[in-house]
Amino acid sequence: MHFQIRAIARGPSIRSGARAELSSLLGSEVGFRCGNSLTIRLPSDLSAFSTLSEPDRLLCALGGWSRVFRCRGADDEEIHVIAAAEAPEGRVEFLRLRVRQRYSRRERRKPVEILDGTTLDYDGCASWLLGLRRDWVPSRDVALIRPSATSLPSEAKVAWVGPQSADGKPLAPELEAIGAVYGARLKHVNIQSYAWVSRDLRSSLPLDSVVICNARAPYLNESVVPREVREEFIHICQAKEAHTMLSELASWIDILKDSMEERRDELREAVPSTGFLLASMLRGMYTHSKIGQFSHCSRDTLLTGVRARRLNVASASALLDQNSELYQDRSSEMLFLWKEHAVGRVYFLNPAKVTEIEALLARYGYPVRARSRGTD
Repeated sequence: MHFQIRAIARGPSIRSGARAELSSLLGSEVGFRCGNSLTIRLPSDLSAFSTLSEPDRLLCALGGWSRVFRCRGADDEEIHVIAAAEAPEGRVEFLRLRVRQRYSRRERRKPVEILDGTTLDYDGCASWLLGLRRDWVPSRDVALIRPSATSLPSEAKVAWVGPQSADGKPLAPELEAIGAVYGARLKHVNIQSYAWVSRDLRSSLPLDSVVICNARAPYLNESVVPREVREEFIHICQAKEAHTMLSELASWIDILKDSMEERRDELREAVPSTGFLLASMLRGMYTHSKIGQFSHCSRDTLLTGVRARRLNVASASALLDQNSELYQDRSSEMLFLWKEHAVGRVYFLNPAKVTEIEALLARYGYPVRARSRGTD
């Protein structure tokens, strides 16, 4: 989530028209804290801010920051501060500030050098994040993420069927950067025979989308994709140049994330709220394989997903009682079963109802485990 642009855009934003008071910032110390901590001291000379086109606007990023990236060098380090800001017509823009901190043994905290700053639109910020992610060294560089009450968008699971290199350079670093910035877990499937690609895609399920670059392999088309992937989430790219291929992939992921979120919202609105509450309880237990009497959890743990989504815990608890019963060595029609344990009552999913549970989860857009089916 360090580089994901959607997470940055949905976090706290600076209000439109906000301006910083430069006189109060001269020579002051600014701290960024979130797990790791970083403190910088600003210059006391107003001329040091002359590299900024709108210093009073751009310096708002110091107080309203979303991410701080600290890139270390041999004798200094560059610090990038990025903040989301409200823009006209409901749009979001991004304020980016770059400073240099030189190491000094004499001064505990030497004033930073203001290098530059700019206002970016969505695409401009994404391009900048991609470049930063390509050069990122996890063992050396540090990223700070500001806490946000807004839930972070989930990653999309995307298989990219394409070459390992193009235009004389490997594509793996580019794919990693695109996945990190646009919020996708990318699975690279190398171009091989039709049967090989088909097997690799099936073994990668569940998938939200498949992108096929078939300029050099026209025999690879929609039919190679397992039927578990929705047809509208399959994209064919016919570009040959690396830049065009990767740009198209990034744009497709952005469109895909919008479609997935819209579909999930529609599904949640179209079905009764009791069903959503039930799915919220089932999801955590299903994900952690709390199926059968030998894998169970307490009532509080079962309701964790309900609390995390700020749903009505009392209603969920009553719904749990309606859909659970004491486990006995016979068949049951309930989704949840419980038994007495040393720590009190514990719950688990009814093994005979797994298919019904998976159908309910899929109805709300939650992932379920792929089952072995033949290809079309």
